[in-house]
Amino acid sequence: MNKGLIFLVLIVFSLSIVSGCNMVEKKSKNGKEAISLSGTLENVDEKFDYLINQANAFYKSKQYQDVIDVAQYILTSVDKGSEEAKMLLEKAKTALSQAAKDAAMDVKNTMGMTNNQ
Repeated sequence: MNKGLIFLVLIVFSLSIVSGCNMVEKKSKNGKEAISLSGTLENVDEKFDYLINQANAFYKSKQYQDVIDVAQYILTSVDKGSEEAKMLLEKAKTALSQAAKDAAMDVKNTMGMTNNQ
């Protein structure tokens, strides 16, 4: 085999590794995209790590429904006993419920202010 061909193979291999790593680090726009992208990963451990990281990123961004979608997917399709996914699911459900209550209170307060004017 000539040196040029070996060099080319090494470059292609290196680029495939780097592009695979970038996919794992990339934050998905939403839960459905994260779940879809996780299907391109090689094994269950990579898929789990990617999805947990995405769910945590969604939680930090207050995208609670996306956390719920990803955590439920993990629990049904990746790791049925994941305590981390269960914890994220409960935290997201609580936060989503609180956000809904806060929004309802804001509407109620706004309507009350409108009626007083």
